[in-house]
Amino acid sequence: MVACPHALASSAGVDVLRHGGSAVDAAIAAAATLGVVYPHMCGLGGDAFWLIYDARRRAVDFLAREKAALGDLRLFNQYEWGGYLGWRMGEDYRVFGDGRYLFASQLPETQEALSAPKRLAEFAARRRLDGFLIRNYDAFSSGVRVHADGSRKTLTRPWYVDFLPRSRWALVYWDDQALLFVDRSRVPRAWLAAHEYRWRRPRDEAALADALSRGEVPARALAVEDLRHAAESGRPQ
Repeated sequence: MVACPHALASSAGVDVLRHGGSAVDAAIAAAATLGVVYPHMCGLGGDAFWLIYDARRRAVDFLAREKAALGDLRLFNQYEWGGYLGWRMGEDYRVFGDGRYLFASQLPETQEALSAPKRLAEFAARRRLDGFLIRNYDAFSSGVRVHADGSRKTLTRPWYVDFLPRSRWALVYWDDQALLFVDRSRVPRAWLAAHEYRWRRPRDEAALADALSRGEVPARALAVEDLRHAAESGRPQ
């Protein structure tokens, strides 16, 4: 018998035993397989002893602090971050997505959803998602910013502008690694007014610079967002 947290690793160990290998040989085969199919929970840095993601912890700290407003939301959790959100928040949060191998079947659906804005919208509706705790991907696309006077300007914008449009999804937390978007219709208006990042948004400096040049950004509102972001993310502006 070979017991492992992933069936493929157990099969590898059993195959070694069937071909005359020792228990040590089987253990080595199983461990090597786990390093491929279950890397985030075994081997060097496995089981979160070395895979320390401080930025994610800060995002979950934010969720915990804002439980009154966010506690009823069903949140998408980035798969490769493991089950940290579900473990940390317990049953208080309805988390979709978990890094354990038991939920590996979700990966194809999630990967397809992240391939196009329309597919992500369909995925959110199908899975009844109220928010996304998602990686701050370093990805961009060209977009057109329409000004109040009807003029247009082509800018390079971050991926989430198209995938998580502002008309539905509000950015309420961000840092170098994580983004937290929530469905506007699912949180109190007063809370959203105090927590949404309307101006200082990650990797969207071109759009902010354009808005500043046209006098569209309230200086005080931007300063308040900068102070809040510095306090939440632990990074000075």
